[in-house]
Order: sequence, then structure tokens, then C-alpha cells
Amino acid sequence: LYWFRKRRPVKRTIDHSVPQVLVLAKEIKEKDIRNHPDRNRLLKVMGQKQEKIFYELSEWVKIKRNDAILLCSDGFWEYIDEKQMQATLKKSQSAQEWLQLMEEIVVHNGSSKEMDNYSAIAVIWG
Repeated sequence: LYWFRKRRPVKRTIDHSVPQVLVLAKEIKEKDIRNHPDRNRLLKVMGQKQEKIFYELSEWVKIKRNDAILLCSDGFWEYIDEKQMQATLKKSQSAQEWLQLMEEIVVHNGSSKEMDNYSAIAVIWG
């Protein structure tokens, strides 16, 4: 999940992928996640049986006018970076338009690669 305020990225949730753990352990840099060979390997997934249920809660955030939220799969964010998300958000008049502009980038950047399936949902508070 990506949160934008004033058309700029403010926060991104972390996932339970191998490269994310490597970033947290300071073994690789954040920018290296997208191209890491284990980027699609997950350590935890929804629906997986676990002895102890673990989840994270963040502090409540007051959403303001023009804040934007993007919830997307790894098949989506793998082919678009935060600068491109921000640039397309600045050009967009609606969440639908924002998604369409980002999808064009995702499809273009993934066209010559073994592309994963992708999905995304966007909301812009008006």
C-alpha cells in the first residue's frame, strides 16, 4: 500500500518477501528490491496456517483532501517506481485516470519480460 499526500509519497507498507527482510537487515538497499532474484519469494502469506497469528497495526492517520492511496500487487509495483507513480498522479484528475496511466507504464515496462499478473486499486480523496 502506498500513501501519497500533496501528490508525494508519504508511506509504503512493507511486505513479507525475502528482499524486504534483506532490506530490514541492511544487507541490500531499498532500490534493489524490484530486481532482486527472490523478489517473488514470500515468507508469509494470507491464509497460511501459523501457530501464532502475527500482524502489524499502524497508527491511525487522518486522511486529508487530495490524499491518494494505491493498493497493488507485486506484479504491478515491480514495473513502476514511486517517481513514476507520483508523476502520473500529478497528471491525473481521478483515481481511474491515475490507474490507467500507471497501467500503461506497467505493461510497457513488463512487455519483454516474464510478467507476473498484476492488480491495483486507487482512491483519491476529493
